[in-house]
Amino acid sequence: MEFRSKERSGILQYKILWLLPVLLVAATFFYLRFGCSLTRLEVTGCTYYEDQELRSLLSEGGFEDQTWFLYLKLKFGDAPVIPFIEQIEVDFVDTHTLRLEVYEKEIIGCIPYMGEYVCFDKDGIMVGSVTERREDIPEVTGIAYERIVYNEKMDTPRDELFQLVLNVTQLIRQYELSIRRIDFNYGLEITMYTGDVRILLGRRDQYDEPLSALSGILKEAEGMKGTFHMEEYSRKNDKVVFVTEED
Repeated sequence: MEFRSKERSGILQYKILWLLPVLLVAATFFYLRFGCSLTRLEVTGCTYYEDQELRSLLSEGGFEDQTWFLYLKLKFGDAPVIPFIEQIEVDFVDTHTLRLEVYEKEIIGCIPYMGEYVCFDKDGIMVGSVTERREDIPEVTGIAYERIVYNEKMDTPRDELFQLVLNVTQLIRQYELSIRRIDFNYGLEITMYTGDVRILLGRRDQYDEPLSALSGILKEAEGMKGTFHMEEYSRKNDKVVFVTEED
């Protein structure tokens, strides 16, 4: 009888030792699942998405509505690929709140395509599309393209044309010019538009000189309506002709 009692006691201890980790795992799961539900995102640096929209994009695929799960995923895992977003830094605030610092990709231009505006970065990579053009992104017209694929370089039949597009749009960003539209004709002559003003740049090898001067010229032309002729502009020939237009 004493032997059986010790045997039963040993079996009971074994069952308890086996059950403890199971209970611990179950308790951890229920704590993470129901005690750490994500109820608030504190987002800064994001201009392309509302907070709830960004949360929906981050919550695809499972338990991302749980604070710890999403925190660990963004901190140490593979962050989801989201148009316009380069990187997301995450901080744990409490069991129901995360703080996100969003770093967006630098967009230098957009192209109208099938009712939307396809946006590209300084390398010519298509980074996303918007239904309404943003005021800080110039629209580029007059160029043909053979293929547009997200996160890939935009394919055009004339490589020198798109390189020219990238050069001009980067200079516009560099000199902080408020340009609404950039138009290229078949001869690669450039016409730019801002407000009621049109700027004729013509075709040249380098556009740094006229665009650097344009920053000051446009400030003086505020409220005017007409066309600036800068086809022959250079530092040596800094004459600019402005032709007014009647209403």
